[in-house]
Amino acid sequence: MYADYGYAQFANNVRPLKSPEDFKGLKIRSIGDIPSEMIKAYGASPVFLGAGEVYTALQRKTIDGATSGTTAMLQRHYDEVAKYLTINNYSYLEFILAVNKNFWDRLPEKTKHLLTETAQQTEQWIRAKAKEEDERTAKELAEKGMEVYVVPESDLPKWKKAAQPAREVYIERAGDLGKELLDIVENIQ
Repeated sequence: MYADYGYAQFANNVRPLKSPEDFKGLKIRSIGDIPSEMIKAYGASPVFLGAGEVYTALQRKTIDGATSGTTAMLQRHYDEVAKYLTINNYSYLEFILAVNKNFWDRLPEKTKHLLTETAQQTEQWIRAKAKEEDERTAKELAEKGMEVYVVPESDLPKWKKAAQPAREVYIERAGDLGKELLDIVENIQ
């Protein structure tokens, strides 16, 4: 089962990020290796910090911006230390529910079926809630004074092209299977 967290966005306190070129020279707190590659592809420098350190780092201008879901941004009061929010859905965050195979194999079939069915229902519910939360919290951040820029769908090809180096790093690390997965995702309509 996958537990959706929603999309990651960019907050910063320097300028609106309306194109990948606007990232040039910024220091952005990243959430992982491949997202860091995307930040670099956009022209910024990724910085690794724990989630609890981001507010102070933005406040003290140790970093210029950060990436996270809007729910976390709202909970962590980014609106107090970051003026701009760019919504480009650059990364989708999910958590995996996994069970030890030895434990799973010892469960009765009826229990396995019940757990699988419940997990599938829960996954759909969480996915819908994550979407609602993304929309609600982005709106609330705007109401709290953040300048919100939603990247128009017509501009997404430009963002995708700028992120191409991150795609190449992913393929290098994930191999043929990674390329196959990217090809599948890119052909979903």
